[in-house]
Amino acid sequence: MKLNKIKKELLNILIVIITGLIINGIIVYPIKSKIKNIKIEKEQVINNNKQKVKLEEINDSISDDQLEEADIVLNIEKEFSKFINVLYVNKFTEWDENNNEYTKIELKVSGSVDQLFKINDEIKKIKGNNSIENMQINKKTNNNVETKERIKVNIIDCVMTFRVG
Repeated sequence: MKLNKIKKELLNILIVIITGLIINGIIVYPIKSKIKNIKIEKEQVINNNKQKVKLEEINDSISDDQLEEADIVLNIEKEFSKFINVLYVNKFTEWDENNNEYTKIELKVSGSVDQLFKINDEIKKIKGNNSIENMQINKKTNNNVETKERIKVNIIDCVMTFRVG
């Protein structure tokens, strides 16, 4: 009888252990894995928010003047392309004698002399201070056109520099 009673107790203990393992496997493990996934998502959200805050700080640190200067090349190309062929636009930052920073634009265009005279007015519209500082004009040659027609067409290439802002 003692042996039978011990077997019953061992069987009860075994049932309790198996029931515990089943409950752990069915209920507790999925809950722990969900909690772990939620913690990972929380860390990702926190990291994304930190990145957004950094981007906002960077955006706040960029002034409107800096954005305007960045867009000046696009504005020049857009405005000048309406009346003359713009070959390229370069932007340089330089310093004067007093270590004051200023922006200089180098512009290469191709077109007629009449169109070239319109550039100075457009430069003043786009915040050009001292109008044109340097200008180099090269007559464009076209071997397919006879000399009389070449004189009438009067097409030139021009490289100029001017200050902005």
